[in-house]
Amino acid sequence: ADVPYIAVDGYFEALRIREVSRQPVLVMGAIKPENFKRMKFDNFAFVVQDEASVKALGKTGKKINVHLECNTGMNRYGAPLDDVEKLTKLILSHKNLYLEGVMSHLADSDGDKPETVHKAVESFDECVRRVRKAGGNPAFLHVAQSAGSLRALSKYANAIRLGIGLYGINPFPASHELNKVLKDLKPSLRLVS
Repeated sequence: ADVPYIAVDGYFEALRIREVSRQPVLVMGAIKPENFKRMKFDNFAFVVQDEASVKALGKTGKKINVHLECNTGMNRYGAPLDDVEKLTKLILSHKNLYLEGVMSHLADSDGDKPETVHKAVESFDECVRRVRKAGGNPAFLHVAQSAGSLRALSKYANAIRLGIGLYGINPFPASHELNKVLKDLKPSLRLVS
């Protein structure tokens, strides 16, 4: 399929994709900055969240698309909101880096408290405003995955990362009110032992 990106967690997954497809690949998982000097940048984009990673990618001298990840409440990955403008300016200062996207991960998007998602989306929208204020104009703004796509009402988001839904799996339990919205999903795989 012709999609803007195939999103994966790790670099080694990106290399496996490259064996079967020339599609662009977005590597979302954290990579130690010292490892960038040993990597291929074969139509891969990388998610960044800290100065060390931005500087390491900038030092490669290779044209690289980056997506800045903001922490909107998951608290595992993402730059704090207060660092967003500084990181945006740092990315823009490297002529070989292109700030192509802004992203975040939603915590508990399939849970019973929609306010958790609403608060995270408000934070994501503020992140996008700060990136733009600092001079960034990213093409891809993505905060939601399969479950979040039904709840994340962002002013700016223009893409989703279709995860478990791509495999035909409903992310909501049968008892959840949103389960019926995705009831027509059919699993594309099965495991037999």
